[in-house]
Amino acid sequence: MQTFYIDKKVRPTAKIETVVTAAPDDPNILLKSTIAFYIEFFKRCPTLTKVNRSF
Repeated sequence: MQTFYIDKKVRPTAKIETVVTAAPDDPNILLKSTIAFYIEFFKRCPTLTKVNRSF
């Protein structure tokens, strides 16, 4: 997946531009990509640390 930001106020996480899955049928790719590209939205998530370890 590649990023495309419609809202210019949204800043990317680091310099991530592309996310490639280990398997082409990864059922979590949309969620993983969203976290990678817009982690700010998930800052209040109490399990974010655990989720980040799963990458």
